Amino acid sequence: MQREIITQIINDWDPIGLLDSGAPIDEYDLEIEEILLNMNTGTDDIELANIIYKSFKDKMGLSLNKLACLKYAMEISGAIQLSQ
Repeated sequence: MQREIITQIINDWDPIGLLDSGAPIDEYDLEIEEILLNMNTGTDDIELANIIYKSFKDKMGLSLNKLACLKYAMEISGAIQLSQ
């Protein structure tokens, strides 16, 4: 369930506009996998934002806006909590 939630939110965000440019829907799968591998049940929003930031930096060499990462980390956390 977490994978689906994270995938939906990251794809809706499309942080670097690849999906809007016609990239395949699985374009962010490596970053999503990295996020899943590094988060756990005790991960708070700030930690999750850092995981998102680091995942995109490590996998794509991009520095995302940290406040945007926090915004989407909070969205992910809220959606995961609602799904439980």
